[in-house]
Amino acid sequence: MVKDLGVHPVLLDWCSNLLRFVLLAPLVLRNRDQVRLRMTGRWHLAIAVGLLSPLSYIFVLLALDMGAPLSVVAPAR
Repeated sequence: MVKDLGVHPVLLDWCSNLLRFVLLAPLVLRNRDQVRLRMTGRWHLAIAVGLLSPLSYIFVLLALDMGAPLSVVAPAR
């Protein structure tokens, strides 16, 4: 998809995350108490995943840009 459309992979990832946020925000806002109850004690995990997942994507792109073979980089992500 990235090559066919000529879209930069980081831009595609950012737009995908923005779309997920826009689609899920009304659901979360409608069920605030239930979300708060289910996330009790898990906020640190949510923040870690939110930060590390895009970072891993950037590292994969960087490794590919440096010439590492896809067969080595893809399983690492």
